[in-house]
Amino acid sequence: MEKQIINLLLIEDDQDDFIAINDILSEVESPKISLDWENTYEGGLAAIETGEYDVCLLDYRLGEKDGIELLKTAIDLNCQTPIILVTGQGDRELDLLAMKIGAADYLNKLEIREYTLERVIRYVIERNKHLIALKESQAKLQEAQKIAHLGNWELDLKTQKITWSDEVFRIFGMSSTQKQPTYPEFLEMFLPESRKLWSENMALILEKTQKCECEYEIIRPDGTVRYLYTKTTLITNSNLESIGIFGTILDITKRQQAELEVKKIRKQEHLLSIVIDRIHQSLNLEEILETTVESVREFLQCDRVLIYRFLPNGHGLVEKESLAPNCLSLLGMIIVDPCFPNSDILERYKQGYFSIISNINKSKIKSCYAELLTQFQVKANIVLPILITNETENKNHTEKSEINVWGLLIAHHCRENREWEIS
Repeated sequence: MEKQIINLLLIEDDQDDFIAINDILSEVESPKISLDWENTYEGGLAAIETGEYDVCLLDYRLGEKDGIELLKTAIDLNCQTPIILVTGQGDRELDLLAMKIGAADYLNKLEIREYTLERVIRYVIERNKHLIALKESQAKLQEAQKIAHLGNWELDLKTQKITWSDEVFRIFGMSSTQKQPTYPEFLEMFLPESRKLWSENMALILEKTQKCECEYEIIRPDGTVRYLYTKTTLITNSNLESIGIFGTILDITKRQQAELEVKKIRKQEHLLSIVIDRIHQSLNLEEILETTVESVREFLQCDRVLIYRFLPNGHGLVEKESLAPNCLSLLGMIIVDPCFPNSDILERYKQGYFSIISNINKSKIKSCYAELLTQFQVKANIVLPILITNETENKNHTEKSEINVWGLLIAHHCRENREWEIS
């Protein structure tokens, strides 16, 4: 239902002009217009801030200050009341300036008549309703995009200006208050392979005027990599001339990471099946150990994997080794661990103990063990016990099982510290 009374605020320092406008509005039969008057800058701004008015008529001349200044302040304060700037004479430059700042309309006092003023007020109110509805719709769209991690962008082919939605800024790890990037800056955020693929797809869209769907990798300003899924289409004018490109961007990083994790698990399972298959195909211990160190190093992508066998005197022999290029070989070496005689490590190994160290310099290992690892260029390692079960028969002819530590399966990372991903 159309509003029966329009609440109008007039900010005007000239009483004669107030009386003249009030007389004109009093002649309007429908809808009725209720007029409030403020004759100072401060009083007018305070009245606008209340939000009680449907529309405001603002005089350009307000004593020491002017209506343009008040208009700017009201817009900065997010005033929702539409403001019509009124002047005593026509001035196109002032008209354009007022509209640029955010005025709803511009009127020359000399041209104001009952029909003209009522019509302008009515149209401004209606436009403002649509503007508010549009802003609410855009806010809901932005919230929906934020929840779905879906943004949109548009490229003007003539100016090469690219425009992002707020969600695209978030996807690219930037703030929506930042300056819109140029198209070259936008392309620089893609990883090289994705940048090349993007350029090829854009050329295809322009050449064949067809839609395109593709996945890309970008790198954010903080260095993190994100995975994107895009849909892109060509924009044409009424003459079917290409004028722009429009696209949507969906952040699929979590999905992509999950898929990569599944692939990783499948690769691990495949490598494990190969190891087991090779072991089943051979009864030769040497071959089994050789297969183990090679497969484990491939699996862990580390620098050195070795099998260390305990000797009766407590020392250890490096029986087998798989080595990355340019790494120190320990194969065949008898290692004397100075910490070993004074520890209960063998008993702990029997109970299932194993060790994972990401940085030997920050771990709580004994200094003698740290010095030994440093000697072998080790910066991170994994140590797993190799347990065997010995069956013995006692005097009552009953079998007894005894678990012994045969040796250790050891993985070394020598180039740098490493956070091991072991499930």
